[in-house]
Amino acid sequence: MKRLLCALVCVFMLMGCVGAGGEAPDPEKVAEGALVLMQALMMCPRAQSFEDIPTCELAHEAIRAYRALTQDDESDDKALCALLFADGVCETPDEGEENALLDIQITIDSAIDSGDGLIVVSLTVYADEGYGYEFYCLADIYLKPDPEAPCGARIARLFFPE
Repeated sequence: MKRLLCALVCVFMLMGCVGAGGEAPDPEKVAEGALVLMQALMMCPRAQSFEDIPTCELAHEAIRAYRALTQDDESDDKALCALLFADGVCETPDEGEENALLDIQITIDSAIDSGDGLIVVSLTVYADEGYGYEFYCLADIYLKPDPEAPCGARIARLFFPE
C-alpha cells in the first residue's frame, strides 16, 4: 500500500513538473519579442512615475514613442494603450505641453520567470542628451505574457533598482 501511494505521488509530481515546464513561456523569448514595448516605455520622461497603472500622461507618451518606433499611425490610442500596458486605462490627458521623448538604447541584462505569471526583465538604459549615449538608469520591467498581443506580452510594472 505504501509503495502504491509513493508511486502515485511520484507520478503526480512528475506530471506536474512536465506540465508546468511545457506551458511556461521562455522568458528570454518573451523579452526579445517585447523589446519595442520596453523601448517605447523607457523613451518616456514620465516613466519613473509608473507603478501598477500608468498615469494618463505616461500612457500617451508611451503611445507617441511606440508610434515613433513602429511608424504605426493607423491604430487608435485605446488599442495601443491595451497593447502596451496589461492594466492600462487610456483616457484623454489634460491639455498641457508634451515632453520630448528620450533618445535611448537599452540592453537586456536578464529575463527571469517570477513564478507569479510575470517575467522580470532587467535592463540597462543609455540616453543621448546631446553628448552621445551615456548611462541613464537601470530598470526592471515586469511583462505579462499574452499570446494574443502582437508583441507576445504587455507591460505590467516598472521598477527602478537603486
